Formats: sequence, structure tokens, C-alpha cells
Amino acid sequence: MIPSRGEAILKCYTKETQQQFVGVIRGIIESSLTQALAMSQKQMDGWMKGALDGAIRNAQGALVAVTRNFWFKLLGAWSYLLWSVFAGGAPLRLWPVIPRILAG
Repeated sequence: MIPSRGEAILKCYTKETQQQFVGVIRGIIESSLTQALAMSQKQMDGWMKGALDGAIRNAQGALVAVTRNFWFKLLGAWSYLLWSVFAGGAPLRLWPVIPRILAG
């Protein structure tokens, strides 16, 4: 069966319309994907900044605690050693005790 001239025109019009719809839909999808990716990137950046800030705060707190603990133990060992020297104790007897003092 040979298509009539009207059918040929309708077929061409339908094909052209489909191609235009494909272009419009593609533009909408690309725009939506771009917006979704930008929004997820922004949320991920915010989460990452918060997580890094928290980790830095925790590390700083741990460092302060360790440093403070070290200084307390060091001062305790020195005061014990000086007290023993000034009180007439023998400093050589203290050497085995000092590691136990520093260990806590």
C-alpha cells in the first residue's frame, strides 16, 4: 500500500515533533541533574566541614590532655626526687621508683 501525501506529511510532522520533545525533555533532565548534583555537593561540603572541625577539636582536646598529664607526672617525679634529696634520702634509691611514678 502506497502512503498518501497526507500520511507522508503527518509522518514527517510526527517525527519532527518527537525530535523536538526529545530535545525539550533532554534539557529538563540535564537541568534537573545539574541542580541535584549541585545541591548534593553543597550538602556534602557542609557535612565534611562539620566532620573535620569535630575531628580537629577532638584531636586538640586529646593533645591538651596528654600534655597536661605529662607535665603533672614530670613535676611529680621532680618534686619526689627533690624532696628525697633535701630530706636526706639517697637519690640512688629513687631511680627504680621514678619509672613507676611516671607510669602513673
